[in-house]
Amino acid sequence: MTTASRVMDPQRSGTVNPSTADRVLRAAETVGYRKHLVASNLRRGRTGTVGVVVPDLANPYFALVVRGVYERLERAGEMVSVVAETRDDPARFDRILGHLAERRVDGIIVAAARAGDALRLEYFAENSAPVVLAVRSLPDSRVPVVCTGDHDGGVLAASHLVALGHHIVGQIRGPSEIGPFRTRAEGFAEAVSRSGKCVVETREPAIAAVYEEGYRLATELLHSDRRPTALFAGNDTMAIGAIDALRAAALSCPEDVSVIGYNDNAFMDHISPPLTTIRVANYEIGLRAAEILDALTRGEVVPRSSVFDAVLVVRESTRPIQATTPE
Repeated sequence: MTTASRVMDPQRSGTVNPSTADRVLRAAETVGYRKHLVASNLRRGRTGTVGVVVPDLANPYFALVVRGVYERLERAGEMVSVVAETRDDPARFDRILGHLAERRVDGIIVAAARAGDALRLEYFAENSAPVVLAVRSLPDSRVPVVCTGDHDGGVLAASHLVALGHHIVGQIRGPSEIGPFRTRAEGFAEAVSRSGKCVVETREPAIAAVYEEGYRLATELLHSDRRPTALFAGNDTMAIGAIDALRAAALSCPEDVSVIGYNDNAFMDHISPPLTTIRVANYEIGLRAAEILDALTRGEVVPRSSVFDAVLVVRESTRPIQATTPE
């Protein structure tokens, strides 16, 4: 490979003397040179195309994951070429995977995995291109995953409410087929039970992790025989629905019922009241997932899992239980 081509290749430019590289770049600019990416990638056996699959493009949580992926790939001289949305529809997910296989992508980062997706993703990894899971883990899968310690996040939420003196706490679980919701709910329930306090749950988990389900399930909990003095919602969106359900029942947050969410989405410190929540490293998850995918495309060995810590963020939607508040 010539010196000029090494300079123009982001993955090999560091092998060229800096002064030589500078002269090459100035010369390329003078003649209007533009790198022929298709030819370059074909010589390396790659298409220069990376896919990112998310469940919901409108969800700001996943926007930050995608941004992390973009920024890490740009450092390597590449870019995300396909972003697809499953809307948590298995049939749609299958169509997306088929489309990505046809496009011969160099790899995919999947932030939309659900229970039952392990085999289809392992098949894709073995027959099409490397796969990295982000955000949502699949415990029985061999595909590498980058996620948050959601069990510990649920424990953090429970410990916070117990420390505030709440004896009866309600939980609004997210969809059980989505790993992080199931894991954080289990962590929360286990921690409350270990403390000797009571967990009040809805008859069924949320159908979807949306505002309307938070509102509906909070309303159900408020009509239970033992009304909770605090609520834990599986994500911030459902927590906002729960706060509005309290208002509809002529109750106040946190005076009557404390509410804690999960994710620390943008502007959670600007709602009324500012939401206590569990912060996750969504941007950093995207960065790390892209780093691992890049390593896989080079044939390198990567860790089976990379886990970021969940962090409790205390704001005004939770407070110590008042002596006059009924249990």
